[in-house]
Amino acid sequence: MVDSWMMDWMSRTIERARLDSLSGGREDHQPGEQLKLLFAGYNGAYNMGADVRVEEMIRQVSHLVGPDRLDASVFRYEDPRVNYYFGDARKLQPQVLFPRYLNRIVPEHDGVIACEGSTFKSKFTDLLSALMVGAMGLAYAYDRLSVAYGAEAGDMTPELNEMVTKYCRDS
Repeated sequence: MVDSWMMDWMSRTIERARLDSLSGGREDHQPGEQLKLLFAGYNGAYNMGADVRVEEMIRQVSHLVGPDRLDASVFRYEDPRVNYYFGDARKLQPQVLFPRYLNRIVPEHDGVIACEGSTFKSKFTDLLSALMVGAMGLAYAYDRLSVAYGAEAGDMTPELNEMVTKYCRDS
């Protein structure tokens, strides 16, 4: 019940963002500026595999664009002041009511990299997947980079499958 309600809210938020972005007013990334990327995953909850995977993704992107050209932000679900992983990346603690939160922070970035292993799966709940898909959908709605990296696809509920199909097809 909560999953469906939250996925519906996230979908409506993406649709509103898509309409809002038509009016323009956004600043495009300019050559020479740091690339501001949001790494959206279930990180910092002391799941060593997930944390090391995202740490490596940040290292790889930094290597590609140059360490002085990347401004990374990463979701962190424990105390964001604890800095065991993710180097200089800004640690952001997602809000429980994530559609509103994502709609505020995604436009502040040049792109979103969904980096959760179970991004496209219905395991115990659809909420985590809805957060990743929502971040990607908002990035696309705001004409930002939208990528799933290191993500697995598997069985999904019909509601999640519809959301992924609608909001991630152009990512």
